[in-house]
Amino acid sequence: MKRLSGLVVGMLLLAAGRAAHGQKLMEPKKTLAKPALQVPYQVQTPLRPPESKKKPTAQRTTKTRYTQYSEDKTLTWDATFKEIYPEPGLEKGELFFHVSNDSERPVTITQIRPSCGCTLAKSPDLPWTLNPKDGDQINLSINLKGKRGTLTKSVSVYSSAGRKHLTFKVHLYDPKKAVAKMTMSERLKNMQIAAKDRQAVFKGNCKSCHYDATLGKRGEDLFVAACGICHETPHRATMVPDLSVAKAEIKRNEAYWTLWITHGKAGTLMPAFHKGQGGPLTNEQIKDLASYMVERFPDDPPAVNASEKAVSANLNP
Repeated sequence: MKRLSGLVVGMLLLAAGRAAHGQKLMEPKKTLAKPALQVPYQVQTPLRPPESKKKPTAQRTTKTRYTQYSEDKTLTWDATFKEIYPEPGLEKGELFFHVSNDSERPVTITQIRPSCGCTLAKSPDLPWTLNPKDGDQINLSINLKGKRGTLTKSVSVYSSAGRKHLTFKVHLYDPKKAVAKMTMSERLKNMQIAAKDRQAVFKGNCKSCHYDATLGKRGEDLFVAACGICHETPHRATMVPDLSVAKAEIKRNEAYWTLWITHGKAGTLMPAFHKGQGGPLTNEQIKDLASYMVERFPDDPPAVNASEKAVSANLNP
């Protein structure tokens, strides 16, 4: 009997357990809530005011006291451009510009400004007043230590009449470009050869001075090599003309110089410089040289006064 009651109790417990397990199976599964995404804090962009449609105004620049000067057309200068040829070995080159007041009112020079520190200007004490019909000079000194070749310098003169630019060139002795001096007998011999063949200066012993020296050059350098060697030498032959002397009946324009340079002149010592005629110059070089000579040798050169004659005498003793 006891065994039967124990069996019944066991079966009841087993059934209760299965019922409880089934109830758990029937219950819906609980889902875990996903964590909310954390958005980083964002700063809102402030609103910008509407852009102005007005165009920006240009800033005004203040002119310096030197740009306020106009060109001086009152004072009279002996020249505005000069050239000097210091002797070899000199440490200082010197020249001067003469100025006079030909107007009817006084003019006061307030400043004299060289273009670089190696040039010194000496004049009467500044401010320097030139009364009508007065005149004096500005002396310039150039430091030549360690210099070589050709130097181009300028001086600006400021006055109550305006501003004036004065320019000068210093040609220094270059032993590498120096040409051995010929004796008089050698010169006469070469002139006799040139009289028979004017193109002979571009051949033989003359080639290095008259042909090779012109290759690749332009402007003033070409003039010195091609023309100055004969027309501006201190020992210029009497039959070689002075190019600075203008003739009233001849218009010396670019076409005039081009013709002479290209073809020369038969029956004289003047050779033809064009490559097509045995000379050293190209069409471009001839055109450049003719243009330079128009500027250097104007048909109506300024009158030479006493001061300029004195300058020429000092530069070419």
